Formats: sequence, structure tokens, C-alpha cells
Amino acid sequence: MKTHVLAAVAAAVLSIAGSVIEARAAEPCNLVTTAQVSAALGANVGPGEPIGTTGCQWATSGATKVRATITVWDAASWALSKSPVPNITKTPLPGIGDDAFYTVVQTASSLSVKKGKSYIVVHAYGVGDLAKQQSVEKTIAIDALPNL
Repeated sequence: MKTHVLAAVAAAVLSIAGSVIEARAAEPCNLVTTAQVSAALGANVGPGEPIGTTGCQWATSGATKVRATITVWDAASWALSKSPVPNITKTPLPGIGDDAFYTVVQTASSLSVKKGKSYIVVHAYGVGDLAKQQSVEKTIAIDALPNL
């Protein structure tokens, strides 16, 4: 009996570890090209720079920064990311990935898109109004999804 319990626990741990490794297989800086990010932002950005192990940032140089970020997450936390939060608006975006939604806090936006066992969160900064920001985020997400 004790052996069966240990085997079940070991199988569960290996399963969880495997899904985390699989979800992290997508290198955030390889999801889109510098040219794709530059085109979406309407400004020339430098190569992607890692943000820890889960994200990447592309930015312009100079005093006025325009930038975009992508973070990659395990889809196991997708339901939690969609949970309602006071003073934060979450709006579904049909037709992209397996599921997608914008998160808006005052004048800042992000786009979360689930595909398979992972999801990405895309942010655009310094691009203008909310509509422009969301358009840029959607363009980058669509470019990234085939590589996720």
C-alpha cells in the first residue's frame, strides 16, 4: 500500500514538473522578431532583452521610451488570471488563441492570450491612447502565437 501511494505521488510530481517545463519551453524573446515589434509600435526598437526567465522587453533608445513586453505563463493559472478584481476591467477578445482578454486599469492595458498549455501577457507602453495601445498589443500577440 505504501509503495502505491509513493508511486502515485511521484507520478503526480513528475506530471506537474513536466507541464511547467513544457510551458516554459517557449523562450519569450524568440516569440516575435525585433522587426515585428518595431512595426507594431511604429518605432525602431532594439533586440529583445530577457526579463527574468518568463519575459522579454523590446524598447526604443533615447529619452522618450516606447516599449513592449511579453511574459509567458503556465495555463494552469489561466482561470485565476481571468478572475474579477475591483477597479480592473477585463474584456474578452474573441477570435485570438484559445481564449483572450484585455485587462484595463485606468489608462493602462494588457492583453492575455491562452494557447494550449501556456498563455502570454503583452503590454505596450508609450504608444498613445488606450485604443492604440490595445491595437499594438493585439498585433504583437498575433505575431507571437505561432511560436508559443
